[in-house]
Parts: sequence; structure tokens; C-alpha cells
Amino acid sequence: LNDVVVVLVVIAWCTDRYTHTPSDSKDAERRTKGCGSSSVLRDGVRIHSGPVVELDKARLVEILTQGQNKVKHIRRREPGKKVVLECNSVFSSRLRGVDFKLYQREILGVAGLIGSGRDEIGAVLFGAKPRFSGRILVEKQKVYAHPREAIQAGIGYVPSDRTGLGLVERHRLFEHLTLPDISRNTNRFGHINRNQELKDVESWSKIVDLRPLDLFRRMHKFSGGNQQKAVIARWIRLQPKVLILDEPTQGVDIQSREVIYCLIAEACQQGASIIVCSSEAEELALLCHRVIVLKAGLKVADLSVEQLTSERIELEAIGTSNRRRGMRVHQHQITTTVLR
Repeated sequence: LNDVVVVLVVIAWCTDRYTHTPSDSKDAERRTKGCGSSSVLRDGVRIHSGPVVELDKARLVEILTQGQNKVKHIRRREPGKKVVLECNSVFSSRLRGVDFKLYQREILGVAGLIGSGRDEIGAVLFGAKPRFSGRILVEKQKVYAHPREAIQAGIGYVPSDRTGLGLVERHRLFEHLTLPDISRNTNRFGHINRNQELKDVESWSKIVDLRPLDLFRRMHKFSGGNQQKAVIARWIRLQPKVLILDEPTQGVDIQSREVIYCLIAEACQQGASIIVCSSEAEELALLCHRVIVLKAGLKVADLSVEQLTSERIELEAIGTSNRRRGMRVHQHQITTTVLR
């Protein structure tokens, strides 16, 4: 009996350690160390089996996406010369006078370590977090520090906290997608045309490849990747001038990541200017036309497309890309009054 218990304990330990559903390719590489063979499932069907040594990152992505990697041509169109958003000396609890410009049809990346201001700049631009001083202009029009003002100015924001801030878990899919603007499906008396609303939501659900395609399904019952696609589709549906994405592929599977990348590229080609705040240097190097790097609330680098490599972004974020021995942060007197 004791031998049986020992065997069961060993099997449970091996199962916990080596049986795993990878959320991304890096996770898959880490989890498959020590395994002899592997199997890949998609939509409940086994599509690949073989030795682990033959399954590297590139091969895994090719299998899961059916060999259709559409992200290679993400920068097919050059950004315009028109300035859509201008950030002038913005101060917040972590930002210390950040300045940058966002051009039409440009994908601008924001890199930095945790606490550098990278994880706060999106919420500050949208008005979800207090802005102590500085100006934000959208097409030369001042935007006050409030989400309502930002939406009216044409700014959309997808936060990193998907379940806490990005969606209402108890909402059904059609309620979630039309939440920012229900006026498109209402008549002159303010009554919602439910049939028109359902057709609108169904078309967008097909565009972003939501699975399952159930318009009455509660949001908390969708997987993380499908939740994120629904959150991004909700803002792209409004055709914003500026779309801010904070960790857009955090906690999603490989196939959903590819879909999200294609959505970003398509929105950019249709005229939107996009800001991507991400902790993954490879993602920024793949998606963006330009990347700014924040450290201690300051902008320390502005990398053009010719300089964009994951190694360069990481070195700038850490602060070891040049001969600087350190960075001196000047203290400023900052009032804690929220600007209106």
C-alpha cells in the first residue's frame, strides 16, 4: 500500500510540473524543459505530436496559427506628418515632466521597468489617474483630466487590469461591446433598437474572431484571450483618433495574440494613432514605428524604427546602453490639485 501511495505522489508531482496549457510561447518553452514528447491541441483537436526537441518557439507559433503569421508586415504604411496628440510636461504621481508627440497612423511604444511611469502614463493620458500639471492636446485642442473629456476628444483606453477595470464581468457580450456608445443603435426617442444592436455586435464579434460566438454569454465566462479581444473591439468600434493600449497581450494565448496584433495594425491603417505600453521589448520592437523609454518618471530615450531591437529597448530601460553612471532626477514642487 505504501508503494502505491508513493507512485501516486510521483505521478501527481509530474503531472503538476509537466502537464500545462501554455499562455504564450515563452511559457511553453519554460514548461517543456525535461519533457520527452509533446502534443498540441487547438479547438479540442490534437493537431501535432512529436518530440519536444523538434518543437521550438517558431514552430509552436506556426502550428497554433496554422502557418498564417500576419504580423510580419505590421509596419506596411509609414505614419503621417500630422500631430494628433501632444503631451507637454505632464506630471503625476510617477511622471516627471514627460513630453512627446504622436503622429497620425503611428504606433508609438512606451517601455520601462515597473515604477518607471510606463504603467501609469496610459491612465494619466485618459484621465483615469490624476494629472497634477502639464497639457495634453488632441489635434491642438486641450483635453482636461477626466475620462469623459478624453472620450469626447477621441481617446480610447484599454487598461492592463482587464477583469478589474477593462470590462464588467456580469455584462453579456452585446452589452459590453456597445457600452461606450449606445447612441448608434437608438432612435430619435432614445429607445434602443435591439435587432440593430445585435447585428452590430455580431459583425464585430466575427471581425475579432470571438469564440464562442454567443452574444448573450456573460463576459466572465469567456477565456482571457477572448475577453481581451472584446475589450479592444469595444474601442476600435468607436474609430478613435488615439487608442491607448496598456499591456494588450498580457495573459492571452498565442492565437489571440496574433489576432490582437492584426487588430492593432488594421486600426492603424484606418487612420488611428496608437500608444502601446508594454513590458515586453520584443512586442514593442515588432509592433511600433517608434518607442520612448521611461525611467524614474523621465523620458530617457526616443528610438526610431531603425534603432528598434528588443536588446536596445531593454538596455535603455535598465540604463546601461551608454556610459551614464547614473541618472539624476531633479525634484520639482508639485501640487496635488487635479487639473480640470
